[in-house]
Amino acid sequence: MMINLLRHAQGLLKKRIKYRPLVFAYIIICLTSIGITINWTKETTLQNLHVNAMDSLNVYDKYLTDKMRNYIVQAEILAGNQMVIEFCKHPTDAAVMNEYLSRFNDSVGGAVAYIMNTDGRTVSSSNYKSPQSFIGKNYNFREYFQSAVKGQPDRYIAIGTTSKAPGYYSAYPVINGKTIVGVVVIKYDLNVFEPEIDQINGILLLVDENDVVFLSNDNSYRFHTVKQLSDEVIQKIKVAKQYGTEPLPPIPIIKTTKKDNLIILTIRKRDAIKNKDVDAEYLFESAHSDKDDWHIHLLVGLSEVNSIILRNCLYVFLAMTVVFLIGVIMFMQSLNIMRRNRHEIEIKKINEALENKVKERTIELKDYNLQLQNEITERKAAEDAVKAAIVEREKLFNELQLSEQKYRQLVELSSEGIWSLDKNAITTFVNPAMAQMLGFTVEEMLGKPLFDFMDEAAIERTKVNVDFVHNGTTKKVENTHIHKDGRTIHVFVSAVPAMDQNGDIQGSFAVVTDITKRKEADEALKISFLEKKLLLRELHHRVKNNLQLIAALIGLQLKHVTDETYREMFIESQNRVHSISLIHEKLYNSENLAEIDFNNYISTLASDIITSLSADTSTINLKLDIVKNVTVGVDIATPCGLIINELLTNALKHAFKDGRYDCEISISLRVFEDKFVLTISDNGNGIAKDLDIGKTKSVGLQIVSVLVRQLRGTIEFDRTNGTKVTIIFRKSEDVIS
Repeated sequence: MMINLLRHAQGLLKKRIKYRPLVFAYIIICLTSIGITINWTKETTLQNLHVNAMDSLNVYDKYLTDKMRNYIVQAEILAGNQMVIEFCKHPTDAAVMNEYLSRFNDSVGGAVAYIMNTDGRTVSSSNYKSPQSFIGKNYNFREYFQSAVKGQPDRYIAIGTTSKAPGYYSAYPVINGKTIVGVVVIKYDLNVFEPEIDQINGILLLVDENDVVFLSNDNSYRFHTVKQLSDEVIQKIKVAKQYGTEPLPPIPIIKTTKKDNLIILTIRKRDAIKNKDVDAEYLFESAHSDKDDWHIHLLVGLSEVNSIILRNCLYVFLAMTVVFLIGVIMFMQSLNIMRRNRHEIEIKKINEALENKVKERTIELKDYNLQLQNEITERKAAEDAVKAAIVEREKLFNELQLSEQKYRQLVELSSEGIWSLDKNAITTFVNPAMAQMLGFTVEEMLGKPLFDFMDEAAIERTKVNVDFVHNGTTKKVENTHIHKDGRTIHVFVSAVPAMDQNGDIQGSFAVVTDITKRKEADEALKISFLEKKLLLRELHHRVKNNLQLIAALIGLQLKHVTDETYREMFIESQNRVHSISLIHEKLYNSENLAEIDFNNYISTLASDIITSLSADTSTINLKLDIVKNVTVGVDIATPCGLIINELLTNALKHAFKDGRYDCEISISLRVFEDKFVLTISDNGNGIAKDLDIGKTKSVGLQIVSVLVRQLRGTIEFDRTNGTKVTIIFRKSEDVIS
């Protein structure tokens, strides 16, 4: 029956798409009901779990409280035993006390009972026969001892440092009158806490006062902390060796939610089957002991809550569905009756509307006929206008053809090559001059790529230039083409982008000029220049050799001259010839055959003169301060070289006659705008104060005076601290020859 109802409702809904709001209303009601069901079920289930969990905790708490109370009483009884008090005062008969403690420990069900003196050292123990006997061990670091020795009984949970087994310690001070003479301790195994654990639904966590889990029915939680411990608490536990070497990590609580006084924890655990971390929700309940030295927590899994919610939601959904389907069927039946009545009324209205529509359409047809006659008249007028436009267009077309014919004749008769390319560098047009330039016919060049008429090197250059032009840039470059007979043709190309009527670039248009003959003339000119350069270099070389030959002949003649006056004259002449020869040697070795490096020339010349005229060059300190990267021609280098030769010779002959060892000669050359400033100075005896260079009889100074005039320069003498000669001359004016 339910299936039939569903099918019937489905058919009705398919036929009645316009009732979708009804479906949406049903969905909203279902979702609202399910939401209310979820909240109510969750709250009810959580409250039931809370009540059950608290009942279990209270039962277990009462069980543990009774146990703990008995343990304190047993330790108090042992501490009040007169035999124990006497032993603590005088620990002499340990064997008797050990046996007594053994029987007492068995009677109370402890793990071990032992007595410590006030220093914390164990003096008697019930496990005296065990290899792990406590006798002689000092446990003064334990908190239970530190409290009991101060007169305060204490309970303590820890891992034994000797037995390595966890236990519950009950400590009580042994008092003689008002004096504490020792401490008795009874250690109980933690299995005394376990009888009731298996009966509890959930994960039971027994924690100490620091929230460290020391017992649980799920071993994965043992020696974990419910909260993150502070560094101070961790250090305190380590010092007391309460849990040995256990790391005490916190339980991985991802999220804590509080709702209606209930605490829900989200804990991440490792799923051994799926081998991945999973998050689970637990209801967190707690119970505290009366002295707050240990607590009980219970984690109740909430997976059952989700199952109950899902079941209740399913029940509500099924009930709402049945109610909805019954309502839909009843609603559809009433709609059918209403729809039948409405259709009859609508049919009458439609008939009346059709009659009115026929009348209106008849009137409209009359209007359409009138409009059509008007349109025919307008169409005839438009056709006449079109005919006139066609005549005007034919006239313009004829004028365009005439203009194009003139342009084509101009291009074809041009002596310059005309070359047109599309976007892919394919030839779309060449004039006869262009085809003749490369030895082809126009037909042979059309449709071929530009690069078919080039060698590899030209292709690489041209590809870049073509890209530039096709991107809208005008280019003027030199290039090469291959003639049909294999010759290389040098051309000058002016290329511009070719655009259509919309301004879009469709290719390129170039004017090509044959510059092969000009290139050949340039090559011939370069060869002629190189030949003249070689001839000029050879001329400088021969002049240098001839001058060196003259200097050598003077040197040979000098060997036969004994008169010192004549010898000096020969040496001076030889140095003059050498200064000129050195210029031609520098020109011969220079890339620029018209000019020499003035810095290098002056440095070499000065060193050669000092070497030729001074027997001991070590006594002369030559200082050069010559501006670098200055080149001069022969017309300036020759007179300057001779001037330096004469002035250096004069300084070496006359300035240092007293045999001094601090001889210093300086040569400086500076450039100021269009002037050279040449300075030659020494720290010798100094030239005569009444010397007039224009009237002197010294051949050397006469030569200097003539050469300065030749340079169109001026000369000045400074006789302070030796002799300083400054010569200023222009570098841009012609020198007197």
